[in-house]
Amino acid sequence: MDIQKALDKIPGPVGILGAIDGDNHRIITVSWFTQVSKNPPQLLVCVSPQSSVHPIINKSKEFVLTILSKDMEEVARICGHTSENVSDKLDTAKLTTKTSKKVKVASINEGIFNLECQVTGEFTGGDHTIFVGEVLYVDEIKEEKPLIFYNRDLVTVDYSLSK
Repeated sequence: MDIQKALDKIPGPVGILGAIDGDNHRIITVSWFTQVSKNPPQLLVCVSPQSSVHPIINKSKEFVLTILSKDMEEVARICGHTSENVSDKLDTAKLTTKTSKKVKVASINEGIFNLECQVTGEFTGGDHTIFVGEVLYVDEIKEEKPLIFYNRDLVTVDYSLSK
């Protein structure tokens, strides 16, 4: 029985998680996140303690989660956890930012949408920290298909079964 092989087959959307401490704006690619509650609107995101954003979120208690479209595979790879050596991922990935409405962390223009969150809980889940965030604001939602992480690869969803 290969547990990890089965876990790798759980599909999930791909996003960019951003955090800021002063002028230190850090972003990483994430795929372990989901909605937790409708009222209040909350989500959780799992972050490795070795990640560059972990200590910043831990200190600032806020983050922005940007959902990536199916055309943003290169962005996901550039901002991925294996690219910690890239000093400015925003420039390398050709991403632009805008001022967020409710948090200090900048939002990314090129995503499907941005979720501005304030941390309301923090838990240890094995080798990751689970940050629970209340969604304070969401910007304009673009009608684009999301990028999906499945079977240790980036894939897309190009059709709906209900149409």
